[in-house]
Amino acid sequence: MKKDTSGFFLLQLLIDAVLIPLGIILAFQLRYETIDTLNWEPFVEIWWVLLGAGVLLFYFFESYKCGEKPLADSIYESVLAILLLSLFTMALTYFTRGFAYPRSIVLISFFVQGALLAGWKVIVYFLYHKIYPGKSLLVFGTKEENERTFYKLLMDGRGYGDKTFADTLTDEVRNILHGVDEVIIPMSFSDKDEVIRICFDHDIHLSIIPTLFEVNLFSTELKQIDDIPILSTKPFGLNQVQLLLKRIFDILSSGIALILLSPVFLIVMMAIAIESGFPVIYKQERLTRGDKRFFVRKFRTMVKDAESKSGPVLAAGADNRITKVGRFLRSTRLDEIPQFLNVFLGEMSLVGPRPERSFFVEEFSKELPEFRYRTRVKAGITGLGQVLGKYTTTPKDKLNFDMIYIRNYSFLLDLKLCFQTLKIFFVKSAAEGFREEYSFEAIKNNKELTIFEGDGYFTIKDEK
Repeated sequence: MKKDTSGFFLLQLLIDAVLIPLGIILAFQLRYETIDTLNWEPFVEIWWVLLGAGVLLFYFFESYKCGEKPLADSIYESVLAILLLSLFTMALTYFTRGFAYPRSIVLISFFVQGALLAGWKVIVYFLYHKIYPGKSLLVFGTKEENERTFYKLLMDGRGYGDKTFADTLTDEVRNILHGVDEVIIPMSFSDKDEVIRICFDHDIHLSIIPTLFEVNLFSTELKQIDDIPILSTKPFGLNQVQLLLKRIFDILSSGIALILLSPVFLIVMMAIAIESGFPVIYKQERLTRGDKRFFVRKFRTMVKDAESKSGPVLAAGADNRITKVGRFLRSTRLDEIPQFLNVFLGEMSLVGPRPERSFFVEEFSKELPEFRYRTRVKAGITGLGQVLGKYTTTPKDKLNFDMIYIRNYSFLLDLKLCFQTLKIFFVKSAAEGFREEYSFEAIKNNKELTIFEGDGYFTIKDEK
C-alpha cells in the first residue's frame, strides 16, 4: 500500500520555518538578555521577509525531506540554508533603514538556528523511520539492469527494507508483487502491462525507469478530436520568451559571479602555477546549442599535454594525470569557475546539459541516437544531470536527466538547481572519475547480506 508522506514533509517545513524567527529571538536573549523596542519593532516589520527567504531556501535544498535521505545530508542542507539566510540578512540590513540588527546577532543566530535545526532533524529522522518503516521494494528488469540497480541500492538504499530483484514474472514473483510497497520497472520490461495492472489493482506505489518516449510525454496538453482524447506534446526545446529570460538571468548571474569570485580566481591560478606551471586555464572544444562548437574554459587539473599520447579518454578515479591541486579543484568543482566567462559571452548557460566533446557525442550517439537532442538548449555549468548524477553516471542516464530538464524547463527549476549545486561542492562521489562497477556476484560474495534466491528473482532481506 502507498505510504503518503506529503503531510509529514509539510509539517516538517512549517516547523523548520518557525525555528528561523525563534533562533533570532534566542540570539537577542543570549546577547542582550532582552529585546528592547529599538530592536524589536524593526524585527517585527521585517521578520516575514526572513521567514519567506528561509522557506524558499529549505525548499530549494529539499532539507524538509528528512527521513528519505541520510541524516547527515539533511543537517548539512539545513545548515547551508541558514548560512545563506544569514548572508541575505546582512545584505538586507544595508538596504533597510531603521532595521536595528547588530552583526553580532546575525552571527549568534546562525549558530542558534543551526543547532535548533540539527536537533530537530535528528528527532524527525527517527520519527520518520518509526512512523514509516522501510518500504519493501520489487525491481523488475533484465539481469544486467538488476545488477546495476542492485549496486545503486546498496550504495544508497535509503527508505527501503526487503529488496527483491526479478527478471521474469513467475508465479512466485506474482505472490511477492501483491505484498510489496513499491515497484520499480523499466518500460522495456516484457511483462510491464501485467505488472502495472497489478500495481493499480492493489494500490502499490509504481516507479518507472523512463525511455525517451516517456520523458517526451512530460508536460503534455489534453486535446480532443470530437470525443477522442489526445495528449499533445509541445516542441522539444525552449520558446523565444524562455530563451530571452534565460539569457538575461545568465548575464546578470555570471557577471556578479565573476566579480565576487575574482579573489578565488587569483588564488587558484597561483596554486596551479606553483605546482605545475603555466598555462593555468585549459581550453577544450565542446558542443553547445545547435551543435555549435566553442572552447570551454576550465582551470587546468591535469598535467600539461595530458592527452598527447592517450587521445580523448574519460577521466578515471585513480587517474595519475590529475595533479594534487587538480584533484582538490575537481572534488570541490572549483575547476569550473572560468566557465562563468563562457556564460557571460553567451557560449553557455548557467543551467543546462553538461558540455560534451564532439568525439564522445559521436561515440555515445552510435548506441543512443537521441543523445544529440541534448543540444536543443545551451550547455550549462550546472544542471539536473550535474546535480543528481556523477562522473560515473552512464551516458543513457545522463541523457534522461538532460531530456527531463529540457522538457520540464522553468525559471524556478533553474533557481532550484543553482542552489542545489552549492550543496554538492564537497560531496566527493559527485566528482569522482569514471570507474568500473562491481557485478552482483562480486558484491554478493564480499558483503554480509542475507540473500534468498528463487525462481526468476532474488531478495535481499532487511537486517533491521
